[in-house]
Amino acid sequence: MKTEKSDIFYTCFIGFMFVLYVISMYEAMVNRPAHLEAINAQYLENAKAAVDYEDKSLEQTYDNLIAELNEHPENGYAHLFIATLWYAVRDYDEASASVDKALEYLLPADHEFRASAYLMKSGIALIKEDKESGIGFLKKALKETPDDESLQQRLDDLMEKHSDFK
Repeated sequence: MKTEKSDIFYTCFIGFMFVLYVISMYEAMVNRPAHLEAINAQYLENAKAAVDYEDKSLEQTYDNLIAELNEHPENGYAHLFIATLWYAVRDYDEASASVDKALEYLLPADHEFRASAYLMKSGIALIKEDKESGIGFLKKALKETPDDESLQQRLDDLMEKHSDFK
């Protein structure tokens, strides 16, 4: 079978388009972390702004955070701050659900906030008398911030108190 010039041109054109596609996908993957970090930095500023008003009630703070989440549902910081509000009013199921959302959206490199989230999960588990989960979440918090001496002390105290969980 004889190959025509149009077939060669078509094959080269498809190959060229594929190469452009691969290059653009590679560039998107390389630039993605910086892009996500910039978005996360803005999310943190938005969440702080929702919380940092003087003389504001918990309801106003909650409403501001909900407004932020309506605009940016992937704002892990806002989910974590809402979890803190739920924890403060002792609604531990809502607090736990909000922490789970925060952990879903916080970047893996954001160790301090992830450690805070795991610490809250540990506190909730211990309030519910689930010592095994409480210790497990403390260990996860410590993995996020291994140099945090207060977390290490808290874990040591808990392990000593409940020596059957070593």
